[in-house]
Amino acid sequence: MVRMMLGAVLAVAALAATAGAQVITLETKATPDELQQWLRSGDARLVAWGATLAREQNDEHALRTMVEMVEQWKGPENRLHPTHEDTEMNEAMVAVLDGLIQRKVHVGVDGLRAVAPGTATTFGAQALALASQMPVSEAAPLLLDWYRETLPASPSFVIYPETEEGRRLTWMGHIAGMMLAKEPPAGFAALVVEESVERVEFDVVDNGMGFGTGSGGSCGDRLGTSVQPGWPEIFTYGIVPDSQGGKLALLVEAGGESLYLSRYPNRGYGGGCGRSDDGPAWMRRRLLAEMVGVDPSGLPWRAEDQRNVEWSDGASLRRVVMETVEAEERKLGVLVTVLANRGFLTRDEARAVRTKLLVVVRDMREKKEPRLPRMELHDPHDELRYE
Repeated sequence: MVRMMLGAVLAVAALAATAGAQVITLETKATPDELQQWLRSGDARLVAWGATLAREQNDEHALRTMVEMVEQWKGPENRLHPTHEDTEMNEAMVAVLDGLIQRKVHVGVDGLRAVAPGTATTFGAQALALASQMPVSEAAPLLLDWYRETLPASPSFVIYPETEEGRRLTWMGHIAGMMLAKEPPAGFAALVVEESVERVEFDVVDNGMGFGTGSGGSCGDRLGTSVQPGWPEIFTYGIVPDSQGGKLALLVEAGGESLYLSRYPNRGYGGGCGRSDDGPAWMRRRLLAEMVGVDPSGLPWRAEDQRNVEWSDGASLRRVVMETVEAEERKLGVLVTVLANRGFLTRDEARAVRTKLLVVVRDMREKKEPRLPRMELHDPHDELRYE
C-alpha cells in the first residue's frame, strides 16, 4: 500500500514537472485531467494556468475544484510582509477568483469567508462580486459581518475612524450595506437607524449679521506587477461609480448610488472600490432611503443642517432651538414608523431605536455677552453641545 501511494505521488510530481517544462498559452487545449493536475500541483504558475484555461474552456469539473480551493484558502501568515511564494500564490488565487466570477459559479458563504474573513482583505472586490451573484438572504450573515466591521487605527491602512457623525464604514462595509438595504434581513434596519446621526447647527450671531441656512475614487490592495514570463495574463477587479458608457456590469444600486464592477489586467494596482466620499451620516441616509423607498434628497428630515440666529435675548434663542428640535424629532419618528410599517422593524425595535439628533450651538458674537442660556434636551436619543 505504501509503495502504491508513493507511486501515485511520484506520478503527480512527474506530470507537474512535465507541465512546468512545457510552454502553455491561451491556445493550449488542456485536457480535463491536465487542468486538475495543474490546479492541484501547488505550483502557483500552473495553478494560474489551470484557472485561466478552466475559465476559457468552461470546464465544469475544474471550476468545481476552484470552488474547493477558495473554500480551503489560507492567506499569508504576514499579510503586510508576504514572501515571494505568498505573492505568487496570491496571484494564482486572483486567477481562480476571476474564473469563478466570469463563469458565474456559485461560491457559498464559507468560501467567501475564507478569502475575505474581514474587510482588510486582498480580495475584497472579488468577494463582493461573488456575493452579488447569490441571493441576499444567503449572503446576509457575511454581509452583516462586513457591515459591522470597524478597522483599528494603523499606519498601513486607510482608516475610517469613529466621528461625531457615527462609526465610519469600511469601503466593503458600505457596499455590503447597500446590498443588505435591497432586502433587509432581521435587525439590519434597526442597526442602521441606531448608528445614524443627524446634525443641526445654530450659529448665534450679532444683530444685523443676517439669517441664513446651509447644508452641510477607487481603492484597493496592490497585488500585481507586469506579466511574469511563462504566466497567463491575470485579471483583477475594482468597484467604480461610472459604468464607462454602459460597458461595465452593475454590481449594486441602492439609495440613489450605483456601483459597477471593473475588470482589468493586474498590473500594479489591485481590486478595490469606488465608493462615495460622503460622510457617515449621508452613507446611512442612502441606506435608509433605499429601505423607505424614496430618493435620499427627498427624505423629510434634516431639511436644514445649519442656520444663523441673530441674537436678541435668551428666550428667543431657546424658542428657535426647541422648535427646530421638536420638528426634527417628529420627522425622525416618522422614519421609524415607515420602517416598522414596511416590516423592517419589529414592534420592540420601533419602540427602542431612533436616529440620534446632535444639536450644536455656537456663539459667534463678537463680545459673547450676555452668556447664552443653558438648554436641556429630554429625549435620550438627542445630544446638545455648546462649541
